Amino acid sequence: MSNIVQEIVEQGLARIASDLPDYAEIDYSYALDANECRGKEKRYGFTPSSALFVEGRQLGFTTMDHTFNIILLDSYANQDDDSRQRNKLNGLYTDMQKLIASFNKKPFTLPTPENKILLVSGATIEAPEFIDNNAVAVLTATIIIRYYFKIC
Repeated sequence: MSNIVQEIVEQGLARIASDLPDYAEIDYSYALDANECRGKEKRYGFTPSSALFVEGRQLGFTTMDHTFNIILLDSYANQDDDSRQRNKLNGLYTDMQKLIASFNKKPFTLPTPENKILLVSGATIEAPEFIDNNAVAVLTATIIIRYYFKIC
């Protein structure tokens, strides 16, 4: 039996890498503070979050609404004002909007035939965070991916 969450994460990471080729994957997606980010611009992550079983229509299959996080971060040099921080944050918003549009327009095709993405919806962009002594801007969006998979 395949792991549909793993398939979605792999597809999500590949999509981000394709849509934002000037970005690199972060080392620690779950503990952002563990990353050494100074001087490393434009990083991304894609992680699963909470999931909810929903009513499905096919016997032998389970349908779920699963929340996934898209994480973008960018470092900047502290200056006398926040202009560089603001510019980096604006760039992150632009790139995040591009990703959300891509995820909504072209849902993933999963490698296991019994696993299927039905819908990508519910995009929410959270308030930005600033880590590493205010030298790194982090922008996280959540999307809900509805999928079904074969039970057994």
